Amino acid sequence: MPVYQYRARDQSGRMIEGTIQADSERAVVAQLRERSYMPTLLREQIVAPSVGEQVRTMTGVPRQFLVVFTRQLATMVGSGLPLVTGLEVAARQTESLRLRDVLDAVRIGIEGGGTLSGEMAKYPAIFSPLYVNTVRAGEAAGSLDRVLNYLADYVERDMELIQRIKTAAAYPSVVMGLSIAVGLGAVFFVLPTITTLFDTLNVTLPLPTQILIAFSKGAQKYWYIGLAVFLAIVGTITAMRRTNGGRRVVDMVLLNIPVVGKLVQKIALARFTRVLAMIIRSGVPIVQGLEIIARASGNAIVAQAVENTAVNVREGQSISASLSQNTLFPPMLWNMVAVGEQTGALEESLDKIADFYDREVGNTVDRFASILEPVMIVTVGGIVGFVAVSILSPLWRLLSAIH
Repeated sequence: MPVYQYRARDQSGRMIEGTIQADSERAVVAQLRERSYMPTLLREQIVAPSVGEQVRTMTGVPRQFLVVFTRQLATMVGSGLPLVTGLEVAARQTESLRLRDVLDAVRIGIEGGGTLSGEMAKYPAIFSPLYVNTVRAGEAAGSLDRVLNYLADYVERDMELIQRIKTAAAYPSVVMGLSIAVGLGAVFFVLPTITTLFDTLNVTLPLPTQILIAFSKGAQKYWYIGLAVFLAIVGTITAMRRTNGGRRVVDMVLLNIPVVGKLVQKIALARFTRVLAMIIRSGVPIVQGLEIIARASGNAIVAQAVENTAVNVREGQSISASLSQNTLFPPMLWNMVAVGEQTGALEESLDKIADFYDREVGNTVDRFASILEPVMIVTVGGIVGFVAVSILSPLWRLLSAIH
């Protein structure tokens, strides 16, 4: 469908510029008059290829830009501004060029007869299934501005949670990366020189030195085997994640890893309760909200548990009773949900649970980092000590023999 660039004046005489996707110039004029615009310039815009085709391949945008856009669009829609105009204004104001292109493509799609959720669904790298389904529910309920505000709150809180995890994991990650880099440098550059020196001296080497030299020679000679094993493991996990059964196995293993499994579970529970509170506030039916959460979950085990909860609620059970039937949800969670159901303050109870698990995630990450740091220091120190002793022992023997 061709895209037309237009220039028109609104009822107050202000000049408006933009683009519209339509079948003909006559259709463009009709759309402009429906908006009470008086067109002064109209011409077809040559696009190659379509904006949607270009943008669809882009990666996601930083969450802070998504939060600002969602909040701005909620404010403009709540103020009575047309959705298309709100998208156009938001696209001009955002600092993210990628998001700007996506919003332009979404606006063009809406002008062509699409819905906001339907056009957003074309760009899953930016708008997650949860985001799209929540917007779709808000459109159906006629409360898009309120839903967008709830979405902005959720994305902002989720961004803070992820940022806290990244901050806590930064130091151990840097130490681990540097340790691996130093180890590889020693194996492939330092030890070969030392090995050549020992071969020249023709001395009897102690056992630690023999082990170190054998490891260095094996790594240099058969490095491709280690690389192949690493790539095979990564490829196997990636292939398993693409199938339902394989994804369940990987996610089950992840949930059962000591410390890491508890952290993954707490993150999932924090997001589940936060999103459920948001969806209930948005006026979405409970069963539909649970189905949205299940589809948007990144963990197959969590998704199955939420789907089972939705089935039980559809059959007439309460949310708390349904949650109590799955061991993924601890007693504290479904007991607090039961209190919320009894008092008519379910959203507030869910928010309190989400706040609790947010704090638990932060505390778990901090404890894990505090434990990991000394373990890594001792491990790296032990490796360095072993290498030092293995290299210096023969030299000490040689010096003693010379004396």
